[in-house]
Amino acid sequence: MDARVDVPGVAAEVHVVAKPQRRSYTAEYKRRILQEADACTTPGAVGALLRREGLYSSHLVEWRQARARGELAALAPKQRGRKPTPVDPRDRKIAELERGHRMDQVDPLARSGAEARHARSRQATAPA
Repeated sequence: MDARVDVPGVAAEVHVVAKPQRRSYTAEYKRRILQEADACTTPGAVGALLRREGLYSSHLVEWRQARARGELAALAPKQRGRKPTPVDPRDRKIAELERGHRMDQVDPLARSGAEARHARSRQATAPA
């Protein structure tokens, strides 16, 4: 007995993506869906809207709460991942001083032409 069932309109071969990409919704799309959902008056109309758009009712709940709080920015997709760490001005100063310290330790002959000539002229004019 063959367990395979042929369903018309369904592809025989299904391709699964190795790593699915998370959907993100623009603020304009969220506003449009909320307007359509608010305009639904017949029973089952909101469910039909959600099925048509491939959404869950939790999307509507979150988007309505954000709209009620007046957070228009909350309707835009949120940036995912680790937050950038602020640069401490002391770290910047330390790096600058370390660069200057390394330049002082460089051999005068290994420096660029102008710096090397300047270093040699200082050595020549230095009191012995």
